[in-house]
Parts: sequence; structure tokens; C-alpha cells
Amino acid sequence: MAHWVRLAPDYYMVPQALRYGEIRGLGGNEKLAREIVMGRLGRTIEHPEFWRTVLWFFVRHPEMPIEQANPVVDFVQENKFGGETVLTEHGEERRVAPWPGFSMEGRTLKSVLRLVSTRHLELAGKKKGRRLAWRKSPIQEYRYLEKRPEENATNVLELVPLKSCTNGRRGRASNFRFKGSSPKAIWRGCWWFPPS
Repeated sequence: MAHWVRLAPDYYMVPQALRYGEIRGLGGNEKLAREIVMGRLGRTIEHPEFWRTVLWFFVRHPEMPIEQANPVVDFVQENKFGGETVLTEHGEERRVAPWPGFSMEGRTLKSVLRLVSTRHLELAGKKKGRRLAWRKSPIQEYRYLEKRPEENATNVLELVPLKSCTNGRRGRASNFRFKGSSPKAIWRGCWWFPPS
């Protein structure tokens, strides 16, 4: 493995070069080594015995899509070593990791990817942020069909209030979106109605 560490790219930091050498020494290919060192395992070298089992797993499953390597590493880190920091009446406390006994032993590639996928779906459902929703406009959709040989159709999908259209003028403004019969035929714009 020391041979491979010396062959690591010059711009790698020490932990990256060590991890690169470890992966290549275990029989991993160049793509896998470069992908792994760009993630969490390229920044830290703690728990080396355990992470070696994860790297062996990657090397034994060359059919795994390379872009899944770091999500698997993140999943394992979160479940085996993670534990969240919570604020209690006694100050900040670190909770126990959700799955401290997690091991790669006996796992198949399919089962690991399923665990990662399930966790990502859970995280997406809990994601904090602004969720915007609004009622549908009472204005009905409008369809105009031109009587031409190609039968072009134009749909007005929705008219919604938009303050930025008024440019400081008094009155009402609506954002509009047209969709024509071809996929490229989408127009967006703004209508301004002077006060009556």
C-alpha cells in the first residue's frame, strides 16, 4: 500500500493520499480511489479497521455504480458513528448512534443500496425548508385551436397575481404561461392591468 500512497496525485492532502493508497492496495481501481478520497473518507482516517471492511466491500463489488460509493459511506457514518447533538436542560448532549453495531459482514450490494435509498427517501421527507403551495386560480384554462393544417394549439395554463410585474405602478398584474403544441413552445410573461 505504501507504493500506492507515493503514486497518489501531488495535490492530495495526507489523508487523501493515505486513503488512495489503501484503496489501490486492496485492489480497487483508479476511479473508485478518486471517488472515495473526494468524500468523507478522504478527510478523516479515524476507525481504520472498520472502514477497511467498507473499502473491501467496494472492491469486491466492482459492479457498484461509482457515484454510490460516497452515499454509502455517509449512510454508514451516520448510522454507526453518527448520533445527533441535541440541546437539553443540561446543555448539548450527543446521542448514541442509531445503529452502533452496523457491520458490512454478510451484506449484499443490493441490500446496502436499498438501505441507502430508503434513508435518502426518509431524509427527503423530513427536509426543512419553505414548502410553497397555493390554491388554484378560479380562472379556467383557455384553449385556442388554430384551424391550420398542422393544428397548432395554444393553452393558457394559469393566471396568477405577481407583484413584480407592476414595476411600482398601481393596478393589477398577472403572470402567464402559454404552452404550445411543440415542447419548445412555452412563453412566459406578464400582463399589467391599469386601475379602473
